[in-house]
Amino acid sequence: MADPHREISKLALAGALLIVGAHAVMGQTGRRPPPRRSTPPLTQPSPSPTPTAAKPAKAQFSLKVVRDIPQTLYLSFPFPERMETWTVDRLKRSPLLEVAAGEPANHNQAVRLAKSETEAFIVWLQLEDNPFVKSEPSGRRPVSGEVRINFWILTPVTGKTKYSGTVFLDQPTRGVGLRKADLLCYPGVRADDYLLLQASLAAAARIMEYLKVPVTAACP
Repeated sequence: MADPHREISKLALAGALLIVGAHAVMGQTGRRPPPRRSTPPLTQPSPSPTPTAAKPAKAQFSLKVVRDIPQTLYLSFPFPERMETWTVDRLKRSPLLEVAAGEPANHNQAVRLAKSETEAFIVWLQLEDNPFVKSEPSGRRPVSGEVRINFWILTPVTGKTKYSGTVFLDQPTRGVGLRKADLLCYPGVRADDYLLLQASLAAAARIMEYLKVPVTAACP
């Protein structure tokens, strides 16, 4: 015959286990899982701004260069029209000048050309020699000190002279921004052509000085 006290103990133990299990289930049911932490999106580094290129300097003056060369000087220089080429090339090296070369013109034609312009100044270059100089025994006329470049700046619309000057060939070029290193950039120029080159570059420098723009190097 079973012991009644032992049966009661088993029932009590079973009941206790049921109660503990019920509490465990209820605890599991009421527990909330921890919220998931959202991973922040990866921030891409902002691209560095592209440096903007410096704007070219705006031209302050517009120049149109014309020349006047008498036929007699073709006996002294094989290409006297280089005077205009060399002068224009140096003026063009200034970013503050807009420069163009025109057709040959005498003084009256240059004045009429200036009057027809609304913005551009006319730069009239005249290559002139001393008509009284004596020729050498070989028939060649001396150049040094006897040939000069005259230049005028003519005002648009009115045609009036704004500035004028003279550069003698083989004249010292002190104060006009001409360096020996500049002349070394023209290795093929010799003898009297060298004097013409020197005076042409000096005339360009004088024009820039008058217009109050920086005198650029003559070396290309």
